[in-house]
Amino acid sequence: MGNFDLYLPPSFSHFLTLKTCTFIFSLLSSPQYGFFSIFDSGISRDSMHKRRATGGKKKAWRKKRKYFLLNFSTHFLFYIFVYAYTWKVYVRVLSVAMVIMEGLMFDLFLEGGTESLYFVGLLLSKLLIFMFLAAFERYELGRQPANTKLSSNKTVRRIRVRGGNVKWRALRLDTGNYSWGSEAVTRKTRILDVVYNASNNELVRTQTLVKSAIVQVDAAPFKQWYLQHYGVDIGRKKKTAAKKEATEDGEVAAEETKKSNHVLRKLEKRQKERTLDAHIEEQFGSGRLLACISSRPGQCGRADGYILEGKELEFYMKKIQRKKGKGAGAA
Repeated sequence: MGNFDLYLPPSFSHFLTLKTCTFIFSLLSSPQYGFFSIFDSGISRDSMHKRRATGGKKKAWRKKRKYFLLNFSTHFLFYIFVYAYTWKVYVRVLSVAMVIMEGLMFDLFLEGGTESLYFVGLLLSKLLIFMFLAAFERYELGRQPANTKLSSNKTVRRIRVRGGNVKWRALRLDTGNYSWGSEAVTRKTRILDVVYNASNNELVRTQTLVKSAIVQVDAAPFKQWYLQHYGVDIGRKKKTAAKKEATEDGEVAAEETKKSNHVLRKLEKRQKERTLDAHIEEQFGSGRLLACISSRPGQCGRADGYILEGKELEFYMKKIQRKKGKGAGAA
């Protein structure tokens, strides 16, 4: 442990022994009787004993896991209390934290004085916040991720959850509703590719649809709306002079749909207020728009999102370009 002198007040010295403190804190941290057992209420100690109606066991991944952080932080708090929260703490050897597999216990050595007591109080307050946050981190309960794949074979499962409520777990999707914020229009469109994910590149390689993933969507529905709303066909490549002459000589150009004067005046008025980002116009030329998924496919069964614009679009374009550069350099 460490060579140190522990000074306790006389009133505590007759009962506050190391064994007593160990017993009290182990009782508080126990899952059956401890303070934090209120967060575990209703969970059996042996979560594998419950069987199905057919007699089969539960799947291993459904096993409920105990809160590791609570157990660890309770032991940590105990050792701070025993070694630091005293009248005086004298330290002969400054050591780093010792991690023991059985209890994951830390020995904290502080120098005496008001500064050390202030540090202990600050550490205790932060640790208590950490413990309560750990109590509500439910992602350790052994639930499988949906891992929604980009596939034309759309598959969405109905999941019965706590309270008789229903969730929709998308396993395979290739469409979603995407909103063009600056134009206040939403269209259902196809998801063509997953190009970037801030959390994990593996999700890009496996074409997994998750929240905040950057995807490429088909620009055709938005292009069609833009033509109808403004009367402007964006993204069309300009023909050369030679091609124009060939069209005039050999082919008859398709006549545009005749519009009334009222519609023409309306389109003319809209075009005066029309603004289009250069990056968006460039993407319309390629037929693909960068978008961000804002829904949770594993919870609601949809891969909906919004078209990237402005500084957010520039940010992700730089990220994707940098990623392509690294890939080319590695190759």
